[in-house]
Amino acid sequence: MVFLGVIRRVCECLGRVLIVAASACAFAAAAGAEPLTYLVNSTADELDFNPGNGVCETVAGNGVCTLRAAILEANAHAGADTIVLQPNATYLRSRVGADDDGRNGDLDVLDSVTIIGAGPTTVIDGNGGVVAERVFQFAKCIGASSP
Repeated sequence: MVFLGVIRRVCECLGRVLIVAASACAFAAAAGAEPLTYLVNSTADELDFNPGNGVCETVAGNGVCTLRAAILEANAHAGADTIVLQPNATYLRSRVGADDDGRNGDLDVLDSVTIIGAGPTTVIDGNGGVVAERVFQFAKCIGASSP
């Protein structure tokens, strides 16, 4: 019985070591991720077709990239990304609903991103009277716990 207890403890320790090693690998991979740039070409408030595939588009193959779709892609891609908005454009939010993943309501930014506008000719209109939420919600860190 003592022998089985020792083996169980060794296995538990090895399991913890493997979890730590896997976590370290995941963090190293995220830190080394190449930054992506998303060029927004539509003022519509539409979702990304497949967040995480590195392509900002509202329907597979249509090439239409919205601000919300670009944010969803940037959230799904580890590391800092850049979103470039059009000049002379107003991005009017229209998706009603409250969530923390950016699909409805406010634009939830969950990862490092730089949003570049064209000065005063680029407007992000929160449409608060309809959407009834703030324009952006910025997360401190994905999965981070408060100190």
